[in-house]
Amino acid sequence: MLLHDEGKRVAMATGRGEMALKDILVHVDHTPPSGLRLEFALELARRHGARLAVLYARLIPGQWVGEAPESLGEEQLATLKSTSETQAAAAGVLMEWHEALVPGSARVLLQEIRTRGRTADLLIAGQTDPAWGDEEVPADLPEQLILGLGRPVIVVPYAWRFSGSVGRVLVAWDGSREAARAVNDALPLLSAADWVQLLAVNPAEQGQPPLSCRELALHLTRHGIHPECSELEAHDMEVGDLLLSRAADEAVDLLVTGGYGHARFAELMLGGVTRQLLTEMTLPVLMSH
Repeated sequence: MLLHDEGKRVAMATGRGEMALKDILVHVDHTPPSGLRLEFALELARRHGARLAVLYARLIPGQWVGEAPESLGEEQLATLKSTSETQAAAAGVLMEWHEALVPGSARVLLQEIRTRGRTADLLIAGQTDPAWGDEEVPADLPEQLILGLGRPVIVVPYAWRFSGSVGRVLVAWDGSREAARAVNDALPLLSAADWVQLLAVNPAEQGQPPLSCRELALHLTRHGIHPECSELEAHDMEVGDLLLSRAADEAVDLLVTGGYGHARFAELMLGGVTRQLLTEMTLPVLMSH
């Protein structure tokens, strides 16, 4: 009881205890970038003391009942599970393994991932790798999760090298509902970060008041987060390009942004900054809708 009371006192003093991540879900599959996602997820879970659920989920050809055919690669699957458990143990992370081999229906596969993701604080998915096509993992999986999950989604690039840290975070701020949702969803990550920068791009075009970015910074200080605040006018450069360029210049580990701020039809047409980031990302991106 004394330990519980002391932990509660420290959490109240720091203002951060209530913001810790407790449950993280990472989607893995048969593609090589899955290893990157797992490595990234393990570091987040370790940093936050969170439980990590690893969901191996993909489509399988045809319809089958009972034992899965050998073509599904049970031996490789068992190896992946064993390797994941070994890595989790080495990181000191409590891990659970789940499998969902869905015969032929992308809709059912998506619903399986969504159902499990809605009981997690955060879902980690992978950027679509064009080299692997969409026969076993739907090409629009990241977009569909962002639009329909109701939880923040971190999308990890397929061509990327993990530095081992998630300490530097860049927040893209345009004053929109989606951006506000993303910032709120990212509070545990911002709280645990070593450095946070808020970046408002072309704020006048977004209809933001002059102090919008500073007001957000002030709000975050009340959560024990002390971000830098920057506003840029860049009319000759795509916003997505500017964000990725700033992230590279500042050696950022994670970009936080709202996802799909336009009408539903435009969202499904996959246009705008969100689509550009999902296509061209060079670092993990947290998106909320």
